[in-house]
Parts: sequence; C-alpha cells; structure tokens
Amino acid sequence: MASSSSRKIVLKTCDQVEFATSEEVATQSELVKRLILRSKSSDDEGESSSHVIVIPFVKSDTMELVMKYCQKHVDMERELKKWEEEFMKVDEVTLGLLMVAADHMEIKNLSKLTDEAFYRLVRKVMMSDDSPVQGEVGRSIK
Repeated sequence: MASSSSRKIVLKTCDQVEFATSEEVATQSELVKRLILRSKSSDDEGESSSHVIVIPFVKSDTMELVMKYCQKHVDMERELKKWEEEFMKVDEVTLGLLMVAADHMEIKNLSKLTDEAFYRLVRKVMMSDDSPVQGEVGRSIK
C-alpha cells in the first residue's frame, strides 16, 4: 500500500485542468481504479511514476470538490483505522461477546474487525513457546 500512496496520478478534466493526487486518493473512484489497472496491464515499461487520466464530462470546479471529498475520505479511513486498533484492545471474553453481537446484528465491518482480532489472538497463542498447541503443531509437522 505504501507504493500506491506515494505514486502520483494526474486527473485531467474536460476543461483541460490537471489535478495531481496520490493513487490512494484517486482510486476512491472506481472508474479511475479500472483505468489505472488497464494502463498497468498494457504498460510495457512496468510502473511509471505518474499517470494522466482524462476524466470526460467533469469540469475543474467540480473536480476540485470531488478531490476534496476523496482526500477527506482517505484521511478519515486512516483515523478510523487508528481508532479501531485502540477499540479492539479488549480481553478475550469481550472479544467473543463482540463477535457474537456483530454477527447477530449483521454489522459487517465490526464482524470483520473482530474476526481479524480473533485470528491474531489465536495465532499469537499458537506461536507462543509455552503453548501446548505449538508442541502439537511441531510434532504433526515432523
């Protein structure tokens, strides 16, 4: 992901104004994402440092607003990710209760978050030296 956020994309409006932004911001648009993928597959030289993508039917004043929205959305996703990391610092019992509640209430984002936290917890336990499971895994591998 680090490479996509550092890669620059230039969006060119129908009135010929160019907006330079990160790939992370530009790909908030599914259209731009598809065009980047298409250009990557047809690019013989590999990845270039920037792409110019023409966006027909969008004028510069509107594009300025769109870019502002996309940048804010990316910034908020980063903030949310940090908040979620802190939110998920719960004990095992609370994690289990959150998993059940998220599943029962069909809250997809919370289900995904709790599933990932549970996976990390299980992995941590399995990889610890004093885990009885670690010994079983080791014997079954031999």
